[in-house]
Amino acid sequence: MDKAFAAACFTRMTGRNVEVCEEIPGGLSSAEKFYVKAGNRDSFVKVTGEALDFSVYETLRAMHEAGIHVIAPLQWEYFRGEKKSVLIYDWKPGETLDAVLERCTDAEKAMYGKKAAALLREFHGFANAPGKYKRPYRLYKRYASCIFRNRIRYPNKKEMAGFVRRNRKELKKRRSAALTHQDFRPGNILVREDVLYLFDFETTYSSDPYSDFVFCISMQPDSHIPYSRALIEEYFDGDVPEVFWLRTVFYCIMAVQKYAIWKYRRKGRMVRLQAEHLYALYDGLRTVTPSFWRDLK
Repeated sequence: MDKAFAAACFTRMTGRNVEVCEEIPGGLSSAEKFYVKAGNRDSFVKVTGEALDFSVYETLRAMHEAGIHVIAPLQWEYFRGEKKSVLIYDWKPGETLDAVLERCTDAEKAMYGKKAAALLREFHGFANAPGKYKRPYRLYKRYASCIFRNRIRYPNKKEMAGFVRRNRKELKKRRSAALTHQDFRPGNILVREDVLYLFDFETTYSSDPYSDFVFCISMQPDSHIPYSRALIEEYFDGDVPEVFWLRTVFYCIMAVQKYAIWKYRRKGRMVRLQAEHLYALYDGLRTVTPSFWRDLK
């Protein structure tokens, strides 16, 4: 994507002439990001090849106005000819939480885990969850069908499918609906003056709030364990329901599925490592509590 496209979209949407447009490298998604300067105002522009559900951004704006620390876009538009969605944000300097955690003590990581839990509770607790509720078990079956058709292989795939079959009665139940981020990880949390702000909502939809704990359970680096423990403890005020553990195993299995579908051809080794890590984390799927939580007890 030429940055000229981002600059042209910015001018069309805001009416302001662009003086500087610089691509921002990095990130795990395929979305392209740009720093834009127009007059005395700095902006952040994101361009993605997805037709986004813009009702989510209306809700995010309402969250922001209610005082919840989300970085909501100011403007958005889908350019049908190019099949691109463009989002414009105020430029907010800061540092991502994953970078901050790299230099923290365990006590500081736990402190940030508690702050992240408070932010996630506010996000889940907002009254208006837009859009149709996406049933997790139905999504699981769709992913499984895609994996079968494309003959994607990864370690312990049959064992994971067996776990889901054995527990499908519970996993098919609908839980309370909430707006879920679906990529709630320190890399998508901005730290400014020790305050946390959630951003990057391209995968956000209405579903089971427990699905937002995948990263802090099965995809965390070992150095993040104090952060993750504190996040879970604080979110539930120290009383974690048993069904949470069962359902998060399921969501972690779904995360392996999604990663395999999107990344297998380019990052097959990483998919295999993630699947192996998940299997070990749950002692060969003989338990529904991850090893770092069992060690804590």
